[in-house]
Amino acid sequence: MKSIYLFDTNAFINWFSNYGPDVVTGMKEKIENLIIEKRLISVREVLREIVTKTDALAEWAKENSENFLNPNEYVVKEMFNVMARYPGLINPFKSKPQSDPWIIAQALVMVRSENVKNLKVVVNDSALAEALSNEGILVCDFKEFMIEEKMQLRVS
Repeated sequence: MKSIYLFDTNAFINWFSNYGPDVVTGMKEKIENLIIEKRLISVREVLREIVTKTDALAEWAKENSENFLNPNEYVVKEMFNVMARYPGLINPFKSKPQSDPWIIAQALVMVRSENVKNLKVVVNDSALAEALSNEGILVCDFKEFMIEEKMQLRVS
């Protein structure tokens, strides 16, 4: 069974910053195909974090905004439960979007309520990865994602 990937903000940043078209052959097409296949998803709060910048990733995210999931009632309820268990995930004094609790809530709803067995959350943040692991959610970093999806680095 092929994995379904839930990307956090840093996974998208890592993709655009470190693995652009000049480094990985066909990366953009592969990512976009995974999105079309519903095997790569993310949440609205990730989109909100990304578009606070004015770079190529922000432009790409705006053009693909329909692919970032809006939270349903179950995700919203779970997000409040996540915040009760992990209050340190967000900075209450920060006015910008903070997606970590939404990522965990979406993952929990998918795994526990929707019975998605092949979900992996692609993260680069150790606090988020630890919280996900504590909840029994599989995590991987961007490099592991690339290896699993057989993305090849271009050698010059």
